[in-house]
Amino acid sequence: MKHLVVKETEKAVAIENLVYLQARESALRDVKEVSRDEYELLQSGQSLIWLPKSQVKVEDGYVVDMPEWLAKKNGLCTDKMIEEARARYQAGCDRYNRVLSFAKEHGLAVRNKMKLANILAEIKKAGLDFQG
Repeated sequence: MKHLVVKETEKAVAIENLVYLQARESALRDVKEVSRDEYELLQSGQSLIWLPKSQVKVEDGYVVDMPEWLAKKNGLCTDKMIEEARARYQAGCDRYNRVLSFAKEHGLAVRNKMKLANILAEIKKAGLDFQG
């Protein structure tokens, strides 16, 4: 994920803090919408996130890569983190579809969008064992 470099020093680069910007927009609409964390962020004025140049890769004025620990520490995502999350989501969807198909093949009264736990309970209640 690319982040625009807003400021730069000899040892660090700064990118916009998107959470701060969203909190500010929420506060402008309605102060009641702002959570405690957002309020504290607005009070501290942390509109920028400073990242050490030694840990990030900057190309054409954008931070294009950083270690996962640095991204997590600052509430950011790397491309690798996003791809892993997509893979986990797809694996969950695939498992759900396998369980649903198994239950339907055995004539159980299940439907799409039922909770996975409920489908597995129906399979167990029928005396079947899903392996997959």
